[in-house]
Amino acid sequence: QQIGKYQSKENIYFLGRRTDVPQLLKISDLFVLPTLFEGMSNALMEAMAIGLPIITTDISENRTLIENKKTGLLVPVKNSSTITQAIKQIKENPLLLEQLPKEAKATIKNSFSLEKIATRWEDILTDTLK
Repeated sequence: QQIGKYQSKENIYFLGRRTDVPQLLKISDLFVLPTLFEGMSNALMEAMAIGLPIITTDISENRTLIENKKTGLLVPVKNSSTITQAIKQIKENPLLLEQLPKEAKATIKNSFSLEKIATRWEDILTDTLK
């Protein structure tokens, strides 16, 4: 019922399973991930790499990637009003709208690029084989 209620709203679409996620992210204005449980979120990293402003819930796994008010905004779990406030905060603050995606992209590039991951694996394997 809730999905049906909101599906008719302008700018809110429930798309279901998609294979064109990178293209959808590129045409998006914002990435919101209100999750209760998460591992190292590929979705979050993809949105960061694309350069979207990010709002996600303040759980330990998300704090691995998101530094509040630097690479994204962290909001309390199960609190939809703070998500609304965070969206307004980004929309009304051009500096924040510019800074968050820039810092998020830099975090992905500096910490999670293919080269960085390969170097980490090489270090792990070297240490293991000693």
